[in-house]
Amino acid sequence: QLEKVAIAALIDDVLAKTHAALVGVDPGAGADAQAAATDVDLYLTVARSLLAGKAVASNGGAAVDTLAGKWLADIAALQMKQAEIFGEARVVDFSQFQPRGHYEGDEDLERYFRAMMWLGRIDLRFLEFDTGSNSWLLHPRQIMAAVLMRQAIEAAGAMADWQKADDLIGLMVGPVDYMDFNALDALIADMGWKQASDVALLGPQEKADMSGALVSGKYGSQQIASHYLETDPFSVEPTPLAPSFAFLGQRFVIDSLVFSNVVYDRIIYKGQKVQRVLPNPLDALFVLGNDQVLPLLGDDLAAFPYQGALHSLRYLVDAHDQGFWETNLYNLWLDSLRSLNAPSTSTAFPTAMRTPAWRDKTIHTQLGSWAQLRHDTLLYAKQSYTGGVSCEHPSGFVEPYPAFFARLGTLATVARAQLATTPMAQPGMKDWLDGFFGKWQDAAAKLGEIAQAELDHKALTADQIAFLKGTVHADPGCGAPTFTGWYPGLYFQSSDINEWKPTIADVHTNPNSGPLPGPDVLHVATSRSDLMIFTADTCEGAEAFVGPVFRYHTVDVKEIKRLKDSDWEKMIKDGSAPPPPAWTASFRTVD
Repeated sequence: QLEKVAIAALIDDVLAKTHAALVGVDPGAGADAQAAATDVDLYLTVARSLLAGKAVASNGGAAVDTLAGKWLADIAALQMKQAEIFGEARVVDFSQFQPRGHYEGDEDLERYFRAMMWLGRIDLRFLEFDTGSNSWLLHPRQIMAAVLMRQAIEAAGAMADWQKADDLIGLMVGPVDYMDFNALDALIADMGWKQASDVALLGPQEKADMSGALVSGKYGSQQIASHYLETDPFSVEPTPLAPSFAFLGQRFVIDSLVFSNVVYDRIIYKGQKVQRVLPNPLDALFVLGNDQVLPLLGDDLAAFPYQGALHSLRYLVDAHDQGFWETNLYNLWLDSLRSLNAPSTSTAFPTAMRTPAWRDKTIHTQLGSWAQLRHDTLLYAKQSYTGGVSCEHPSGFVEPYPAFFARLGTLATVARAQLATTPMAQPGMKDWLDGFFGKWQDAAAKLGEIAQAELDHKALTADQIAFLKGTVHADPGCGAPTFTGWYPGLYFQSSDINEWKPTIADVHTNPNSGPLPGPDVLHVATSRSDLMIFTADTCEGAEAFVGPVFRYHTVDVKEIKRLKDSDWEKMIKDGSAPPPPAWTASFRTVD
């Protein structure tokens, strides 16, 4: 809804105004400056055409229109291939432009998806590491194009709207993992550039100083390897990532940072690069603080010596203060899942919760929820590439994790407050969002209070009992049943509780086809819900409770192909979907 009523309109306006203003921006003299002006015209033409769903005319006429048509054809073909842009040949993974997740089937959102994928992944690489010469190569033409783009957006008076869109995406997912316009401003100011062609006037020492500053990350950097990256398998150092600029770059997420650094060519062991081509989603859980997944990673750790990388990443993540986890909704959700890491082995917990099976069930829940988080954010989250118990249980039991519910409450509070100031084109949307996140705050607070009471072995109050009894009620009626209670209110549209929505999201790409194994695209997915029977000791003896739990899957596609939700649903129905991980047998029966 935010994409439809706020972000898409902002982006459309910014692109149109910037493209129009480009005509009046003087790039300066020189062939590279003129070529950079054509590059920006082409870049904005493709972006606007993707958003419009049809060809939009360039400023430069037939020649640029033809180039734009070639790019649009490559995007439609959804293949990984070599293409030329900004004066260089690069391998581009066009399969990323496949609309998927919640964008699939909505024509407006599919157009938005393609345009934002272009703005988020087609970057201007100021420097690039050449493995042949083992040195950095400066790309002045691409720097000029970025400067021109910045001048055009300023001339158009569109910078404020760009910032609004960037802030909204940042609130939802996190900071950009490229240089952005703000970082570019700092570079332009430091170098004193007035027009694009000034880039060509840099002397050898100025170029060296600027290159050093760019490599050091002074103006922003990539931390997640998310493109095809040429590597040297004999080098004892990982291949550096390019300092590059993106119009609305994809976002830094901590789980992609983990995946990016536990595969080739980021792992060095005894002077050699470890040829591990796919991460294990459990890698991310360990780095996010779950020590209990280590036994489940035994096979991976035996096959590939990457425990050093895992522990280094864990140290890095553990060093983040609480403020880091509250900077955006993505981190807040991850922090909610992190609160489930503490072992439930003390006598405060029911006997069944002190078992290895419960450990595995909790891990499974964390992975399922994370899979849905990646599904909802796959357009923005930068993808990594290879190169207790109370004395009364009134028909319900809340898993006793007060910290988890507290974090969800914080997430709802932050979202409610931030979105209250966001311009909305759709009447009533602000009130709807305020009420929606208000329901989440209320439910999280009440569930947290019940969870704490269970850990403290305190009887529930009459209001808490009534709350549990009012979770969900079904009215068969005519046709599909209708549901009431507080739980359906946690859906953005309460009618969605009737719908089965299996989800799948690609999270890592291994582009190799030899000599390393590949290619692969690693997906994480959810399918149906399973019913769990859970027993807990109460003052009246053992009682059994029944409730839904995730069914999570890892899907390895042995080609450069992105699965949509509809593809995954078909696989589930025809029986070709892989089963949940083998280790879930500790708490799941065989299908």
